[in-house]
Amino acid sequence: MELPDGYRACEHCHEVQPLANHTCCNSTCKKTMKKDADLVIKLRKAIYGLKQSPRDWFDTITGWLMKPLKNGGQGFKQSPHDPCLISNLMSSDPEFAKAMQAKRAESSDQPEPTLISKVKNGKEIWIALYVDDLLIAGDSELIEPFVAAISKQYTIRDLGVPSTFLGCEIKRAADRKSIVLSCSTYINAMAKKFGLTKTTGVSTPLVPGTKLTTEDQSTKGNSRVDSTMYRSYVGSLPYAAMTCRPDIAYAVKELSRFLVEPLKAHLSAAQHVVEYLFHTHSLGIKYSKQESDKVARFSVKALWNDHRPNEIAGYSDADWAGQVPGCKSTSGYVFMINGGAVSWKSQTQPVVALSSAEAEYVAVSEATKEALYLKKLIAELRHLEPQTVTVFEDNIAAEAWTRNDTDHGKSRHIDVRYHHIRDHVKKGDIKIVMCPTAEMVADIMTKGLNPDLHFRTTMRMMGHAPCMARPGQAKQPMPVPVEETQQPQKQDAAPSEDQQAPLKVPAAAPASKASRRLRRPSSARLAIACLAELW
Repeated sequence: MELPDGYRACEHCHEVQPLANHTCCNSTCKKTMKKDADLVIKLRKAIYGLKQSPRDWFDTITGWLMKPLKNGGQGFKQSPHDPCLISNLMSSDPEFAKAMQAKRAESSDQPEPTLISKVKNGKEIWIALYVDDLLIAGDSELIEPFVAAISKQYTIRDLGVPSTFLGCEIKRAADRKSIVLSCSTYINAMAKKFGLTKTTGVSTPLVPGTKLTTEDQSTKGNSRVDSTMYRSYVGSLPYAAMTCRPDIAYAVKELSRFLVEPLKAHLSAAQHVVEYLFHTHSLGIKYSKQESDKVARFSVKALWNDHRPNEIAGYSDADWAGQVPGCKSTSGYVFMINGGAVSWKSQTQPVVALSSAEAEYVAVSEATKEALYLKKLIAELRHLEPQTVTVFEDNIAAEAWTRNDTDHGKSRHIDVRYHHIRDHVKKGDIKIVMCPTAEMVADIMTKGLNPDLHFRTTMRMMGHAPCMARPGQAKQPMPVPVEETQQPQKQDAAPSEDQQAPLKVPAAAPASKASRRLRRPSSARLAIACLAELW
């Protein structure tokens, strides 16, 4: 390897030393030192800049955290449900604790975990790590001793109550009943980088009705643009889309299709997304403590807008043959807890669907995989037995196929990999419930919406509105099994024009003392780590 400037290697003992105006080795050999020596150097410890350094650091910090208390560690255990979760379960129910420990023992080779938790005597502490950043949330009685313990083990900087973490701002309400996650600083920096801070505000990520295609539709002939510049635009968007801004997930998916030979239309669409983000930079996902009997203002009380606190609810939708060219469909799902989205996805389906029902069936099958994962994770975090997850669907035929495993001409050709949903529905792991299209939150993941519908969907998905329906558009509950039917309540009176004004994102509130931020150690599920304070 090439030696850095200011260093020389001894020809005899191969020791690398600073030159310091000396041409001879400082060790006992006293041989001549050369800069251009052909050497293979063995490092005694990992240093920054090497590919294996993050893994070495991860092994170091997790080894200490998972070491038993009697051996100088912290006694954490790794979850079998998610490689990002390590916990020390001390449940008040001995049989349940024993069962959970047995499940953990079944899983041996886990990938790199990044969310660590510990439960002791009914109190809990969650630790989210990303390389050298560490976020702690939980009970102060466990946080303070842990901070003292890690301070003795490693050199750290205690930055106090966190207001930002990995580019995300964390805002807590004064009454400690809500948390808002946003990334306004990152968005403002991105808009400033591209010089789009003085443009006129736009209300949607994509122009409604626009279909991006690989065909050059310019009247002036060749309209190709610099692919490097286009990739710079598109490459800046996924971080916001994956952390705090699910409302641009579909736009980012579409723009990512044209990274090789982008056209002016694609670049204009990418700039449009950046402008939209800049003019809505304060928007964030809000998680709130909700009353189980709270009813939406503009909708009757129904399953799709009456979620119980700390329970996962999913929405699945598809846009049939909407992608040009290729006529492939787009799948989308959104999973919400405590009023806000915690998991979402917009993806082109790998197969060409023959009907809208088939496209919806493929989409809800993909959503089921995420539902099963979240089901296990939430059960682990809340120390409860896994509960049935409700997934809302707005296509009657697709919902019927999930319950009927009889092959017929319209479904027998569907790949067997998508039929796993029938088994999970039959076992009670997943429950597919019909939902009106007017309340389908996942619609925003499958197509560009008009400004009014996009606004109402975004507010509902990000926890700032209890439902999507406008006054006069409230839908009666769709037919459900007898044991699930709820009696609809009277619709509230239509609010005044002042009450119908666009909802505003709440401003920053005093932070809670139940979390700390340290500068040191590995990756994090920020949304779930913050939700721990609401439980």
